[in-house]
Amino acid sequence: MGNYFAFNLAQPHENLQFSQKEGRVTTLKDDFGLIDEEIYFPSSLKPKQCQGPLRKGDFVKYRAQRKDDSQQWKVIELLWASRNDECWMEEA
Repeated sequence: MGNYFAFNLAQPHENLQFSQKEGRVTTLKDDFGLIDEEIYFPSSLKPKQCQGPLRKGDFVKYRAQRKDDSQQWKVIELLWASRNDECWMEEA
């Protein structure tokens, strides 16, 4: 009975790559958006810090992941958004 839960649920995610990046929202649709015309994020993601609702043209700081170098980055967290890229705030 002690070996019943011996498998590792985290194992499938061991090889994921993570990165923190900055960019500009270039596409914003009802169900998704793009940063710099290539980095996908679902519209359900909301910035942790933002000056009003997320808009096309906003500068964003985000965390992304991918399986390997052959895969596209996907946003997993929007950390910050601003209309002005000179207003960046450091994350606490």
